[in-house]
Amino acid sequence: MEKKNFFKKAMFISFSLAAISFIPVACSSGKTDTGKENQQIIDDIVANFEKLAAIPRKSGHEQAVGEMLKNWARDQGLEVRQNEAGDLFFDVPATKGYEDLPLTCLQAHIDMVCVARDGVDYDPLTDPIKTVIGG
Repeated sequence: MEKKNFFKKAMFISFSLAAISFIPVACSSGKTDTGKENQQIIDDIVANFEKLAAIPRKSGHEQAVGEMLKNWARDQGLEVRQNEAGDLFFDVPATKGYEDLPLTCLQAHIDMVCVARDGVDYDPLTDPIKTVIGG
């Protein structure tokens, strides 16, 4: 892709290696989703969240989750860059038919503020977050 057209043809996603909010999932195709398709989207979000929660990463210790996200992006065929501060940049080509729209930038943190209840034995450097799905 030519440099001068790069930002016209790509969505730029910045991940600051500092609280988790980004869940990598597929974007909508613009078609109307059925209930079954909606449930699949929810299941994919939960599955991806559980993958992220399984990687311990208190503030200042985001290297492992950063590697997981870089590998995920590369598996999607995305260009991945990382600066000296540890920020990740994923360049996502625009959806066909939307190439001329303005650039979109998304940013998220990937560390976790880890606090356990009194009496709970938890080490944020080695223990994954336990997820509970209900309701």
